[in-house]
Amino acid sequence: MSFRPRYQQNIRTTGRFMKGPRMRALVTRRAQEGARYAESISPRESGEYASRFRVESGVGEGRAEARIVNDSGHAVPVELKHRVLGRTVDHVENPGG
Repeated sequence: MSFRPRYQQNIRTTGRFMKGPRMRALVTRRAQEGARYAESISPRESGEYASRFRVESGVGEGRAEARIVNDSGHAVPVELKHRVLGRTVDHVENPGG
């Protein structure tokens, strides 16, 4: 007879963990790292775009979340041309490669 471990998820505990302060700190820290990376790869024609990154964090859809935001007036054209935030997501998800 072989041993077969059993796992039953405790949904309440998992939910509290996913919304809790430790998870919020973790995702906020990763987003801040991403914002610094985005700033480092931003075009520097005026410097305004690169200086307008910020991180917003909170709890949404049952879990902690953090967003990298750029509120520069020309963020959309810069993103379309240089894909700064898209490249940042690639970097945050796979920092070594």
